[in-house]
Amino acid sequence: AEFIEDQIRTEELRLICNNEVVEILGDDKVTSVKLKDAQELPCQMVAVGIGCVTPFDWVKEAGLACDRALLANQSSETNHPDIYSAGDGTQFDDVIIGEKVIYGNWANAQKQGERAALNMTGAKEPFKAVTFFQTHGFGIVMTYVGDVRPAEDREIIQRGHTGDDIQERI
Repeated sequence: AEFIEDQIRTEELRLICNNEVVEILGDDKVTSVKLKDAQELPCQMVAVGIGCVTPFDWVKEAGLACDRALLANQSSETNHPDIYSAGDGTQFDDVIIGEKVIYGNWANAQKQGERAALNMTGAKEPFKAVTFFQTHGFGIVMTYVGDVRPAEDREIIQRGHTGDDIQERI
C-alpha cells in the first residue's frame, strides 16, 4: 500500500486517508463531495471502490450459514442440500490453501460458477483454482497470483519493479 500511495503522490495528487465521503453534491452533474470531517472537495467525477459488502440478513433468516459471505464447501454446496453458491458473495473452502476464502474477481466467479453448475448435476468435484488479480493506474501495473493475505505462516514473494529498486526475494 505504501508503494501505491507514494506513486499517487508523484502524480501530484493529494491523498486523503482516514476519512470518508458522506455526500455527493450537484444537480445533474457532480460538483463536489462532502467528507465526514466537513471538508468539501470540488470534483467532476466520483469513482467508488469499496470492496464487496453484501447484506446477508435475509439469507441468514432463510437458514443459510454466513460469515463474511454465504458459506459454501469446496463443491460450492451451502448448508442447505439444494442451494449452491459461487462468486464474490461466497466464502468457500479453498482446497489449495486449506482455508475459507472469498476471491472477488470475475475469473474466479466464472470458473466457480461452472463448477457449481456441474456439481448441481451430481459431479461433486471440488473447485480448484489459484486466484489472481491485476489492476493498473497512476503508472503502476500490479498483479498478484495466489493468496496474498498477510499471515505469520505465509511468505509473500515480490518480483518486479517497485520504484527505484527491483525486489526479488525467493
